[in-house]
Parts: sequence; C-alpha cells; structure tokens
Amino acid sequence: TFEALPYREVIAGVDWGYAHPGAAVVVGVRADGVYDVIDEEYAAGRPLPAWLTAFATLREKWRVSRFYADPSAPMLITELRRIGAVTAADNDVWEGIQRVQALISQRRLRIHARCVNLLREMEGYSWQRDRREGALREEPVKHADDCVDALRYALAGHARPPAFRAL
Repeated sequence: TFEALPYREVIAGVDWGYAHPGAAVVVGVRADGVYDVIDEEYAAGRPLPAWLTAFATLREKWRVSRFYADPSAPMLITELRRIGAVTAADNDVWEGIQRVQALISQRRLRIHARCVNLLREMEGYSWQRDRREGALREEPVKHADDCVDALRYALAGHARPPAFRAL
C-alpha cells in the first residue's frame, strides 16, 4: 500500500517535449530520506501555455516548492519561472541514473500507482549495446524515457540527503 504522508518538501522534475511527450513528476521528500513519487503529468503536442497551467495546478495541488527542469531549453525555464521557483537540473545522465538506482536498492524510492507512465517507462528502460561487441554501454536508449528523465532531474537537483551512497 502507498500512504501519502506529510512531506518535509515537495519537488518536481520536468522533461520538455512537444513532438515527443513532455513530462513532469512530483516527488514528496520525507523526513526519513524516502522519496515518494506522488503524481505525474504527461502529454505530447501540448503547447507551452497549457504546460504552464498544468505546472501551476501541480504546484497548487501538492505545494511544489521547486521545479528542476531539463537544462536544454533555457527559454522554457525562463517561462516556467512565471509560476514558481525553477532550477536548471543537473543533466549528468550517468550520475543521475546511479542516484535513482541507489535509492531503489536502498528502498528509499516509492512510486504511486497513479504514475502509470513513469512505471511503464521504468519497466522498458534499457541500455544501448555496442554494435561490434554486443556489450552494454553506459548510455541508456533514448526512447520512451520522458518521465524517467523528469524523475532523474528532480532527484539529481534536490540536495543529497546525508545517507546517500552511490553504488
């Protein structure tokens, strides 16, 4: 079962998209160092004004204190600042993936069942293979990873709790 608790802080990660889906995930930060993914927003073909409305709704509904957004679109980050605090996220993919994996292995990341797109993407997440040797590379396949990227931005952007250890 998943019981939403009073959170020390609520943050959100944003992965921009138009032709491919854009995504936002909302994460409750618990006092015990557990991160609860409590909501998501996911759509393709949504214009920026509609995204800003969706972000404002998430901010109000969950009291999001900060958005950590994909840094590849500084102009969109500037627009997002109209509705609240936003930071360009750390886009170190390898370190961000390690952070998510560490939280999963430590049982410090919980995902609510309503986050169907994130759960689907996590199940299908895969690594690229070297074409010659067939060995896995340290690079994920960049397909159907919008919610996963938004989660990575939120967790990489948020200050690391003292107990964090990379694998």
